Amino acid sequence: MTGDLVIIAPEAEPRTGGLADYTLRLLENLPGRQNFRVLVPSEHVQQLPLSAGKILVQYSAYGFHPLGYPRDLTRTCRSCLHEHL
Repeated sequence: MTGDLVIIAPEAEPRTGGLADYTLRLLENLPGRQNFRVLVPSEHVQQLPLSAGKILVQYSAYGFHPLGYPRDLTRTCRSCLHEHL
């Protein structure tokens, strides 16, 4: 998965939720849309797309995990951040 920006969101289908609608509206209004990609991870996030230039997480705890604690996502983001500092 390559590109200038990867957006990680809990949902991306139109009219499935406020965060999906916001993410899609954001994509419609940003220049260079061909350089954007939306990633909707499964419950178990193994690895973030490290080849992306930038990663934007549209964070909603309950969107990523039914109990509001997306441990795998936060752990993966934290380890990715520490590897690239």
